[in-house]
Formats: sequence, C-alpha cells, structure tokens
Amino acid sequence: GGVTNALMGEIRLTWWREAMDEVAAGQAPRKHPTVEAVVAAGYPLTALAEMAQARLTDLEPAPFEDEGQTLAYVDATAGAVMMLSAWRLDPKTDLHAVKSAARAYGLAGLWRLKQVGAGRLPSDWTQSEVRSRIGEALAKARGELKALPVAAFPAAALAALAQAQTGGRTLGVLETQARLTWAVATGRV
Repeated sequence: GGVTNALMGEIRLTWWREAMDEVAAGQAPRKHPTVEAVVAAGYPLTALAEMAQARLTDLEPAPFEDEGQTLAYVDATAGAVMMLSAWRLDPKTDLHAVKSAARAYGLAGLWRLKQVGAGRLPSDWTQSEVRSRIGEALAKARGELKALPVAAFPAAALAALAQAQTGGRTLGVLETQARLTWAVATGRV
C-alpha cells in the first residue's frame, strides 16, 4: 500500500532502488519474492532503479520548477513503465520507440493530478500549454511508434487517451476502452 509518512516512503523507495542497483552491479538478488521475480524475468534493472529514485520526489508535493525537471520525472516514471511494458511484450523492442508516447501520457497524468489539488506541474503551466506539449509529444510519438513491433504496441496505447484526459471532462469507462481498443487495432495514438 501507500505511505502516509514521507520518511517511511523514502525508506521503501531507497530499498527498492538499492535492490535493483545491487543486482545490476552483479550481486545476488535480495531474498524478496518480487525482487527475485523481476530478476528472473530479466527486466532492465536500471529503469526500475531510476523509477524508484524519481518516485522519491512524490514525497515532496512541491511543483516542479521547470520543463527539464518535469520531463525528467515523466521519463523516469511513465516512461519507465511504458518502456518496461513494451519490453515485456517483445524483448527485442527498441525501448526508445515509446518515449514520446510515454511523455504524452505522463504529462496528462500530471494534469489530472493538478485537477484534484496535487499539482506537480510548474505552477505557470496552463491547460492549453499542457495540451500543446502533449500534442507535440503525440506528433513525435506517431513517427517513433512506426518502429515498434506490433506485439509491443499495447504498451504505448495509453497515449491515445492523453489529449482527451486534458480536455476538461472525465472519460467514461466505455469511451476509455473504445479509445484503447481502437489504438491497439490501428497501431495509432
């Protein structure tokens, strides 16, 4: 579950980052069922370690100061999840093929958080600026995703929701499922 104490969250995330770093450095995995499963599956451990490190910033609710901080966070969180998902679906996947799709979806996620009072986006970013950045990321993603194997495309499909999720209304379950199904069926976000 989640943590209500920032110190406990820091301890947990540090433990996971160190566990991944140790295995990446050639040490035996810690005796923990999830660590052992991740190692056995062959996941790229540096991405997991970087994600744990980036999640430490979630413990301090202050907004990011600029675009650089924001994109670094998005790349290490939403980017890592999308890359690892694509890798799991097809281990031969060029992980960078999903980077812009992940950025679009990650920025939409930060916008959704801002709408419920947990703003991490730079305080001067407006809805139209976020939508513009998402549009740029999606335009780039459409080119990058052409290199993505068909089997790995479902990992990037969430990007198809990004523009709609920042449009001022909540997507219903049916619309969300239809958008995802269409994205996977057509290979387009």
